[in-house]
Amino acid sequence: MTLKQYFLKFNKNVDEHAKKFAHPYITFAIFGIITYPLFYLVWMVAASGGYENLELRLVTVFLCVLLALKDYWPNKYKKFFSLFWYITLLYSLPFLFTFLLLKNDMSYSWSMNGITVLVLSILLLDLLSLFIILTLGICLGLIVFLITGGVLSLPPDYMTVIVTYCSVLLFGTIFSYRKDQLKEREKRIAAEAANQAKSEFISNMQHDLKTPFAGISAVAMMLYEMETDSDKKSLLQDLLKSSQQWEAVHHQIIAVLSIKEPQAVRKEWLSVSHELNQIKDMLSATIRVKALDFYIDEISNQENKIKTDKLKFNLILSNLIGNAINFTEKGFVKIKVVNDGTTCTIQVIDTGIGIPEDKLDYIFEKFTKLSQSNKYQDFKGVGLGLYTSRLMAIQLGGDIRVQSKLGEGSVFTLTLPLQEKSERQVPLPFQE
Repeated sequence: MTLKQYFLKFNKNVDEHAKKFAHPYITFAIFGIITYPLFYLVWMVAASGGYENLELRLVTVFLCVLLALKDYWPNKYKKFFSLFWYITLLYSLPFLFTFLLLKNDMSYSWSMNGITVLVLSILLLDLLSLFIILTLGICLGLIVFLITGGVLSLPPDYMTVIVTYCSVLLFGTIFSYRKDQLKEREKRIAAEAANQAKSEFISNMQHDLKTPFAGISAVAMMLYEMETDSDKKSLLQDLLKSSQQWEAVHHQIIAVLSIKEPQAVRKEWLSVSHELNQIKDMLSATIRVKALDFYIDEISNQENKIKTDKLKFNLILSNLIGNAINFTEKGFVKIKVVNDGTTCTIQVIDTGIGIPEDKLDYIFEKFTKLSQSNKYQDFKGVGLGLYTSRLMAIQLGGDIRVQSKLGEGSVFTLTLPLQEKSERQVPLPFQE
């Protein structure tokens, strides 16, 4: 790894850490621009014999001006803002204070300034950043003091001041930790509320959009069966295909939305038979137009029930069964359900066009399409159906496998645990 790559990776980590906390950089920028030169004048009048160094203070003013102008930074530099914020605090608080304290022979007035620096640092920084910046700033201030010819010597009674610093830092750290905990708790509650609202929205949207189109498909199917004129029958068939295309896109949109937040998995007991029959009813128009045989074969000594997320379960099976119907021109689509007491295995078997062997290895990748020829261009999609289906299956603790032979058909096998288990974290769609 080159030095540039290491720096960019370091900056990315700093930025990710900084985004967890709200930084009042504007407030500090205004504070620095006003107080650092102002207190230079105050100390020059109150203690004219002290060491103040206007140049060092003007560096802080310059850094604070850049903080205040953050919105006007060129876009290519904005990614370094979090790092710049921490560097500004490191220089302006622990470094500058330590250097000036030592230059002023640890005078009483400068020792009292140290409490102000500690309090400001505690207010502005999270716990981890606080210790890193204080440690680096104090060490750098000491090093620069020694390099510039300073001689370190502690006043006889300075131990009392050190104890005071430690007390302020200890109590400040305790309250800072509590503050960070409260912030994390507030964020967690807000995230849970957002996930709940999102889940309800997706569920409502799925129902509200699916219901009218199901009615359109049903009426179109009735008219198709009643019509004897071949031209009108062809138009009705086009209408059914358009409804089917919309249904496929609708499922992919809902699927992508539902896996953007992997923690939003809400499990409940479902009847596999009931869910499969609902999907069959939804797709019945296409099944009848294509004159396909459709079977549901359940192998179990008891009713097949599974504890899983209803929305994701339905989206997975709707996509797998919809694909099987779309790419099967004659023959059958069979759903085989096997319950072995711990795992529910659902196989979607078809006698369709099959999948080329060279596509089996990446059929579950993003933007991969099943279309083999212009004959199947009616079933257009963006190539996310199998990708999102497998992601959802993994989130539910299961997986999807495929077996296929070109020209003979395919078998997609969904396996899910019957009982609740810990969801696995997976990459989100569109994230790299």
